[in-house]
Amino acid sequence: FNVSAIIASLGIGGLAVALAVKDVLANFFASVILLLDNSFSQGDWIVCGEVEGTVVEMGLRRTTIRAFDNALLSVPNSELAGKPIRN
Repeated sequence: FNVSAIIASLGIGGLAVALAVKDVLANFFASVILLLDNSFSQGDWIVCGEVEGTVVEMGLRRTTIRAFDNALLSVPNSELAGKPIRN
């Protein structure tokens, strides 16, 4: 029974899980911030960095935006929350 090997394995496993859920949690908390701040709503025309278009849908992880050329852009909420938004 090697306790130090078990502890090391648990530490490595915990690190792997933390890295795996980091982006999911960042996007989730960013969506909460965007919703609470009323930064934008469905149907709004927004400009955020190089992204510009009409908000089609706001999800827990990403926001879908229809660009001027009618292309659908899927932008992570953490990216939108981390940049200035012109609405």
